[in-house]
Amino acid sequence: MISRTVACAWLGLSLLALTAWSGERHSHGTLKACSIVTSADAKVALGSAVKTPGKQTTIDVFSNCLYSAKTGFKFFQVQVASTAMIQAKHKGRTAAIEYSQAKAGGHTQTVSGLGDKAFWLTSYKELWVLKGDVVSNYYGAPESRDVAAAKRIETRL
Repeated sequence: MISRTVACAWLGLSLLALTAWSGERHSHGTLKACSIVTSADAKVALGSAVKTPGKQTTIDVFSNCLYSAKTGFKFFQVQVASTAMIQAKHKGRTAAIEYSQAKAGGHTQTVSGLGDKAFWLTSYKELWVLKGDVVSNYYGAPESRDVAAAKRIETRL
């Protein structure tokens, strides 16, 4: 017969292992875009100095972070949403569905080397990335700069 102490220890280790395994799936809850995007990322995207900090807002299911250039009217916006954030407002929808709907919204070009999949939405000049259960989009900078900034940012998701 197993002692109560051994049984409790086994249960505790099992729960710890389950928690660690869940983390490997990169499951996300609520994300804050301005906690992920730095002023250095925005500077890469804009090619110039930025006002800090970025402005944090929420647009529908997306956490939004907006950086403005110190001079001129240039900006860089990043939006992120996890499946959990999306389902809090829209039951049954996922990050993959949001990504697919955006892709259906206009002329696109596939971008390799970002997340699980990525595309440039040419009609709106937006870069969209799906990585695990997170969808993100990048807007406001030329395509090459959006991709460079996105590669820096996606490592944090």
